[in-house]
Amino acid sequence: MPTYFSERPLRTCGKAYRKRNLSIPIYQENLRTSSLVYSGKSGMIEEWLTTGVYISDRQFKGLEPYIKNRSGTRIIMQAAVE
Repeated sequence: MPTYFSERPLRTCGKAYRKRNLSIPIYQENLRTSSLVYSGKSGMIEEWLTTGVYISDRQFKGLEPYIKNRSGTRIIMQAAVE
């Protein structure tokens, strides 16, 4: 999900976004993510794939792709950056 330290790039392009107040405010574009089918202990489930973006002191620290199961637990997937 596109994430910025300022709302300006999103507002300029007319894109819907949300503000998240973390250690510093960040702005994320509202996107409908892709779904994926996951084979877990309780069988096959289809959920939305989400990617957490981690920052500290205005610097990129990492990605965490995950899906949330029906109980709200995050199922962490493996990330790769090219």
